[in-house]
Amino acid sequence: LRFVQNPDNSFTAQNAGRQHGQGIEVELAWEARTNLRLSGNYAQQCSIDETTNQDAGNAPQHHIYARADWRFMPSWTLNTQLNYIAGRKREPTDTRPAIADYRTVDLTLRNQKRSGDWDFAFTVRNLFNADAREPSPAPGLIPNDLPLAPREYRFELSHQL
Repeated sequence: LRFVQNPDNSFTAQNAGRQHGQGIEVELAWEARTNLRLSGNYAQQCSIDETTNQDAGNAPQHHIYARADWRFMPSWTLNTQLNYIAGRKREPTDTRPAIADYRTVDLTLRNQKRSGDWDFAFTVRNLFNADAREPSPAPGLIPNDLPLAPREYRFELSHQL
């Protein structure tokens, strides 16, 4: 998809141009102990815009996701996950500076009673308040790109009848 300029100077997303790409994704899950599960994946990609013969832009060349689930007491789990996005280039016609890589970490404490009526979870997303951004379309209609959510707290309570 590209934003193509209309006669009235507005833009419309259209299927325009051609690109080709290649990549690889690897996923791993490991029950390290009866109470500890580690999992994650790595993806690498390269997409070339056939018009310019350059990187098509916007998509990360590297994406790492890692997760750990630890049951430290009966009915209690602690979960953490890391998301790392790297190597995003701008579209060939976009002259703005390169967009920064980012890492976000989430943490969840969960209590799931096996025989009780109430469960709860407390989550902190983007624990370290990373300034995470996704690229906005060229020619920079949103100059500082698309910000992702800052640190966020969530509390979940559920009741089973």
